[in-house]
Amino acid sequence: MNGKYPVKLRAMTIYFFCVFIAFLAGTYFDRFIYMIFFALLLYPVMSFFMLLFTYTNARFSQNFSTEHPVKGENVEYTIHFTNETKLPFPHVNMSFKTITPLMDMHLPEYSVFIKPGGEFKKLFTINCPYRGIYTVGLEKVVIEDLLHFIRFKLKVWHNTFYVYPRILELTNFSPGMEDIAGGDKGLPFGGEPDYAMFDQLKEYREGEAIKHIYWKKFAITGRPYMKQFDTSPRPAVRIYFDLTKSQEKYVSELEIEDTSVEILTALVKYFLDHEIKTSVKAPGREFFNFYGKDAGDFKEFYDSTTNLIFQDTIPLSRLYKIEEKGEKIDSNSIFFITHNLDIDLFNLIQAALGTDIIFTVVFNQSGFSPDKKERNLQFFYSLKNRGARIIVINHSDTIVEELEKEFHE
Repeated sequence: MNGKYPVKLRAMTIYFFCVFIAFLAGTYFDRFIYMIFFALLLYPVMSFFMLLFTYTNARFSQNFSTEHPVKGENVEYTIHFTNETKLPFPHVNMSFKTITPLMDMHLPEYSVFIKPGGEFKKLFTINCPYRGIYTVGLEKVVIEDLLHFIRFKLKVWHNTFYVYPRILELTNFSPGMEDIAGGDKGLPFGGEPDYAMFDQLKEYREGEAIKHIYWKKFAITGRPYMKQFDTSPRPAVRIYFDLTKSQEKYVSELEIEDTSVEILTALVKYFLDHEIKTSVKAPGREFFNFYGKDAGDFKEFYDSTTNLIFQDTIPLSRLYKIEEKGEKIDSNSIFFITHNLDIDLFNLIQAALGTDIIFTVVFNQSGFSPDKKERNLQFFYSLKNRGARIIVINHSDTIVEELEKEFHE
């Protein structure tokens, strides 16, 4: 299937040289040689018309078992050529285009002869182990004549489809807002303290969380008072999602990234299903910004996960500080989903302990070595003992278990 031109000049040169030799032989020997000479002259004409007939009657189809696969699924791809004529298809050469996130799949080329009324059918199984953009299908189909002199290209196409992350269903999860308002664990999903709606002060009672103490009043009177707030009708969370490239090489970089995206997808679905207003922000090639109110907005988010492209970008701690200065953050429950050990982020978490803002770090260490995972856990335990909310995800297969585990602890 190599060569840019429809005519193979070298093959035709050799052929016409043989014809010329036959002509000279005919002049010196016998008329029978002349008959061979004229047959040789007519054969290319017959070969060309057969090629033209094949080209105009070639029929093929490409079928995919699904247009919207999910990570881990297989796509069955079938190529089907048929010859519905009374003449054979002499030489049908085909090659395939396969582009996957790992660039590790190559479908073989085929050169087939299809008899009258026959067919060529081939089934390929395309594995989709990672989310991303996959391109599969015919790249080129070339039909040649019997003598391999002339070639025609058929118009072909290939299919590009997106592989989406898995949708993991959470049964129970702590959004962090139940820790607001003096540790009231009974705070329903239907209401949350609105910190723009300060109501009054009340005297501190032993056992209540100190994060809502009005320190200025305490400095003046020496007696602790608690802030009280009215409630707004709908709770809200904000999620900052880390799109920086992972520095870990213990497992596939794509597996690390997919795990983070599936954590995000699971949380967004859970919040929207419980009518918790959810905003997602991620610095990337184009700034990713999503806002949803209920389950009806989940499809929009799910479709947009194809825009979550990992690259060199700013860390989440810097993004939060920029947004904190530039706008009023409309939630007191802030989530950070990251796979990088950003010390500035954990310093931010420690500084926020005892304030009105509830920070939760969901740390994806699915790509870390066992030794590094253990060292990280020791660091996280020290922060959690001081009141920090840190959820550690160790493997893509344990996302649901480890997210729900925090709810029960």
